[in-house]
Amino acid sequence: MRPLKITMSAFGPYAKDCTLNLSELGTSGLYLITGPTGSGKTSIFDGITYALYGEASGEIRDSSMLRSNYADATTQTFVELEFLVREKVYKIKRIPEYLKPKQRGEGFTTQSMQVELTLPDGTIIDKKNLVQEKINEILGVNKDQFCNICMIAQGEFLKLLNAETKERIKIFRNIFKTEKYLSLQDKLSEIAKAIYLDYKDKEKSINQYISGIIPPYSPILQEGLEQAKQNEMLTEQVVSLLERILLETNNLLKENKENLAKKETELQKVATTLSNLQDKQTKLSELEKTKILLQEKTEVLNSLKARKTEQEKLIPTAEGKEKQVVEINLSLDSYTLLDGLEKEIFTLQRD
Repeated sequence: MRPLKITMSAFGPYAKDCTLNLSELGTSGLYLITGPTGSGKTSIFDGITYALYGEASGEIRDSSMLRSNYADATTQTFVELEFLVREKVYKIKRIPEYLKPKQRGEGFTTQSMQVELTLPDGTIIDKKNLVQEKINEILGVNKDQFCNICMIAQGEFLKLLNAETKERIKIFRNIFKTEKYLSLQDKLSEIAKAIYLDYKDKEKSINQYISGIIPPYSPILQEGLEQAKQNEMLTEQVVSLLERILLETNNLLKENKENLAKKETELQKVATTLSNLQDKQTKLSELEKTKILLQEKTEVLNSLKARKTEQEKLIPTAEGKEKQVVEINLSLDSYTLLDGLEKEIFTLQRD
């Protein structure tokens, strides 16, 4: 904002109209107002600040006290300011509340506060609240901020220098209209935070997978895996290491499959041999039983043969030995059994 012209009437030390054409001071640099104490320097600040914000620039000044004590009772108190913002000219006029003589009769009446803001397109705003909102919108700063950065009166620049960092940032942001960059910064910060959290989650997941890897025995692979677990390797190096571990694992798996196939073949042969041995063992067991049975039956046969021989010796040559004939007839069943045993022995010997 650059003030172009200010007119103060019955304001502060100025008893009559006083107009300062500030546009004659040029369009660049700073305006320096100097003079001895009491010469009215601060009143110029008060006039500009009051015109814009309805308040004086000082902390102990009240707008009701701004009417000049030296002014004629009939002289109206007001401040009118023309100023330039972004190559557009605005004009604002304020009349403070003060006591003035009655037009009829004796005594005084109260002059109500009035304000009128003329926009570059000629639009006039005369509502106090609307005017103040528009001024804040045009300048981008409130009254306190304006006094700190535009109207540096009697060392008050120290207020800006000594202000909290957050307050200075807020002031400069309003001056230079950087709110959109702050929004962008906040948005980028949120995105960066989300990306970082996602990165940490993925890093944790990867570390969990890495900690569970058991590579084939190899000093080089073991050393590389330890480095990966300690986050001492780049992502590309970890991927390369995992590819080597996968290759070694696949080779080892292939070798194990081949060995397993050989072992299965050998096992099948052993199983076949064992089955044959079990069959032979069964046959041997059966043969042993047959031998025992053969021996038993042979003993019975030999006994029967011996008995037959004895009985043949006892066969009477005379017809009168009936008792011996009966015994011989009774022995016929044994002879039949003997024939059966001889056949069984023959069959067993043949098998």
